[in-house]
Amino acid sequence: PAVLRIYGYSYDEFVRLAPTDYIHPDSFPRFASYLETLRANQPFQCQNVNIRKDGTLFDLEVFATTCTYNNKPHGLAILRDISDRKQAENALRKSETQLAEQQETLKAILNAAPIWIWMSNLKNQIQFVNKTFCENVGIPAIRFIESEHYRDFLGDEIAANCQASDSACLAQET
Repeated sequence: PAVLRIYGYSYDEFVRLAPTDYIHPDSFPRFASYLETLRANQPFQCQNVNIRKDGTLFDLEVFATTCTYNNKPHGLAILRDISDRKQAENALRKSETQLAEQQETLKAILNAAPIWIWMSNLKNQIQFVNKTFCENVGIPAIRFIESEHYRDFLGDEIAANCQASDSACLAQET
């Protein structure tokens, strides 16, 4: 059975084990919930940390339900090793955190610059405007962000200059 490959035991070894031998202590409450739920004849699902024969920890997803076998109630569980998925999720969270930190650093640098800096999308909607720009034109950043187009409040001449600058930037090859 696949469960033997997941845990690393032979059949004879595995059937002699108590659940506490292969379930991590942090997951004991979920195992108790598993038993209670199946006794109530309800389906069960959770994620646990379990222990392989060699002592390594791994993440396990459990789907379980009750069934009748030889006229007796039994629990039927599908177990899936989700260690790779959990590692990928953790790596993604770490990358997202690093990206957010880098964005904050960049924003701080741009806000400290003594020149006007803004970023707009292809519809000329402002996505970012630095502190210097806001202070020089006397308009808060939120008004730029919420506006359909910066020409709505910058005036035709300044808006035309900004739009020309945007077009020049977009025309450059990266």
